[in-house]
Amino acid sequence: MHRAVQALLHPCLLLAPLLLAACSSSPEGPSEPELPALVDFRAGACRTAAPDLLTLGRTLPRLGDEPTVEADVQDVLREVQDGLVAVVPAAEPQYAGPLQELVETLGGVRIRAVGNTYDPLLGDNLATAYQRAVEVCTGAE
Repeated sequence: MHRAVQALLHPCLLLAPLLLAACSSSPEGPSEPELPALVDFRAGACRTAAPDLLTLGRTLPRLGDEPTVEADVQDVLREVQDGLVAVVPAAEPQYAGPLQELVETLGGVRIRAVGNTYDPLLGDNLATAYQRAVEVCTGAE
């Protein structure tokens, strides 16, 4: 009898770690995107803007598909835009354009988010402007 129980339990014991892993990984939201390292950003304005760019990169997936954007996400967008606005005037010419475009696109998203009229297409536009700025600032063009 003992061997019969062991034979029945053995396959279950092999699956136990998989079942535990499946149960413990609850989908709390979008996974964190792959982002460049801080050291990947070029010296100057890009390195100064890097923390804001990385924060924005982590926040983009949280914009969602609904007309409302969570208040904490709106706060992050405001902080990132404020940080980038301070960097753009001193940015080297080759970086100023993409960073300014990102600031302007971010402003449009923020206006619509505050008004609860956010559209995912705006998020797509922001992601494109973000990617362009990161590519220019890291040399990953």
